[in-house]
Amino acid sequence: MVLSRSQLVALPLALKRRVIRLTIRECSWRVKMVGFEFVEAVLAKVVEGRTGAGIQVHGVRISREYEMIRFQNIMPQTEKVALSGEASMDRPIPIPCCVPWPLTGHTLKVVLQKETDCDGVRKSPSHVAYLDASTFTPSLSLRCWRPGDSFSPLGLGGQRKKLQDFFSDLKVERSERNRLPLLVAPEGILWVAGYRINHRFRVTDHTRHVLVATMSQGN
Repeated sequence: MVLSRSQLVALPLALKRRVIRLTIRECSWRVKMVGFEFVEAVLAKVVEGRTGAGIQVHGVRISREYEMIRFQNIMPQTEKVALSGEASMDRPIPIPCCVPWPLTGHTLKVVLQKETDCDGVRKSPSHVAYLDASTFTPSLSLRCWRPGDSFSPLGLGGQRKKLQDFFSDLKVERSERNRLPLLVAPEGILWVAGYRINHRFRVTDHTRHVLVATMSQGN
């Protein structure tokens, strides 16, 4: 991927940083958060550097070629193959479990508990999902999204929506869509991790057994 240096330099500083961060994420197979210090290094050493200057960030080589800034994935082919295999993977997971999701660097923890506070559930953060365990078969898997996937996002009153449209409405970048884990049961998608659970499997006042799924960074 190539960016115009003159156009990049003309942007406000905050926007420069955002463009660099997003471009690295788009090019990188490592799929990690791009830290502030890396973005600043790219600005100082490459964008403001002389022709031929370069730096490597998360498997991406960023270099200045006259008035162009080039972003090139340089990860070894063996590692690319391993990660692309993950992208098409459908991984069965037991209950309870704690499993890594290498495409985003997160870890998913799944446990079963007998009861929970419904008010607390309604106020739960996006990285935690509470699900009524009696509404689905406890044969779970973790996988990436596929064309044609759909679910009923919580908050839409049970209305069914294609996952592609759901992502578009929330302006989720295409590169991120392909990396997000979906928690799935035979009855359908339970949780688009980090975003929304399925209305069909929500916790109600009648729920007696709750599946709690938590997505956290790292191990």
